[in-house]
Amino acid sequence: KEFMELQCSHINSADRQMLVALQILYFAIKEQEEGKTKLIIFDEIFGNLSIERTQKVIPFMASELAKIGACTIIVSHSHKEEIKLYASTIWEMKKQESEVIIEEKPVY
Repeated sequence: KEFMELQCSHINSADRQMLVALQILYFAIKEQEEGKTKLIIFDEIFGNLSIERTQKVIPFMASELAKIGACTIIVSHSHKEEIKLYASTIWEMKKQESEVIIEEKPVY
């Protein structure tokens, strides 16, 4: 409970983003215990994290999300290579003139 009440005003934006991601994970696990969680969306939540921090956070979160079996969508312009390691499907969006093209990319 104290973790959830932590005041974020004294920490930097990268640590704040990580805290938000962990809070989302916490609530997803709690909701799953009640049979509610089906989909989790992380929209640019890892953008300010360093490569080193991302390499620690992504595996932990991937492991925990796999345990609850929820579909997870990660929207990101950064840390693509780290995120790809844990993806089962990759979709890439590109703007081409006035259209948005969405393509499925291979998972390595």
